[in-house]
Amino acid sequence: MTTLSRWFGRFLPVGPCPHLPEAPVAGLSQPPPALSSAAPSAALAAATAGLSGTGAALDSRAYPVFTEPADYMACREGGRLLVHTKRFFERRAIRRCLDGLTDIRAVVDVPCGPGRLFPYWRRRGFVVTGMDFSMPMVAAATERHRDLGLQGRVLWGDAFRPETYPGEVPDLVASVRFVYYFGREQRVALLEALAAVSRRYVLAQYKTWETLRGRKTQGRTRRKHGANGKQFCSRAEIAGELREAGLNCLRIEPIGPWSDRVFVMAERAAGARSS
Repeated sequence: MTTLSRWFGRFLPVGPCPHLPEAPVAGLSQPPPALSSAAPSAALAAATAGLSGTGAALDSRAYPVFTEPADYMACREGGRLLVHTKRFFERRAIRRCLDGLTDIRAVVDVPCGPGRLFPYWRRRGFVVTGMDFSMPMVAAATERHRDLGLQGRVLWGDAFRPETYPGEVPDLVASVRFVYYFGREQRVALLEALAAVSRRYVLAQYKTWETLRGRKTQGRTRRKHGANGKQFCSRAEIAGELREAGLNCLRIEPIGPWSDRVFVMAERAAGARSS
């Protein structure tokens, strides 16, 4: 490798994060708790019919579960310039979604991974509950939660199943880097589950083809994975899915000019009840 290429290599992102798409709960250090089959609606029941907390295979393309916390953090939060830039734009987009909302005191971060966003929630002064389907991530997030001195806790849970969420009702449920792994029916079901356990707000992240990068990455994803890759939506489609899940769209905030992701801030529709 030449000196010039080594220099440029310093600023390239690290390799892909380890991901086990077909064996989401293999090798858990302890079995997750037994789950009931209760669901808040027929749509949620249909979309999660194959989900289980007992280690059985999950339906559809797989519930995306990451099992290497250190590698995940190196991928998302490493010291390279490009990673720092992406992190800046991501947190700016979250801030823009939250600005002006003064009634948020507690957040559930699901799936929280190793607690990547915990420092951001801490700066906002939130009580933070982390939840993940991966036991290695739960263990890593628990350690980070403790090191940051956060109020709240970390627990195992299935984002699709409201009965696995904590009993206390948060003001905000945030789901980052997750929604776009699923088809439309499952996305609506997931949004419905998030809304069911939130007192008022839901923050989710989508992929969109309505940016230059989005069009490029959507085409590449389709060529490589066909219909089974990450899913891309228009703003109109996002707003429609939110309405179907009982949510009103407040903001759709692009992460940045070179991103194919947007943050979506939504509010529970009037008259909707928490589970």
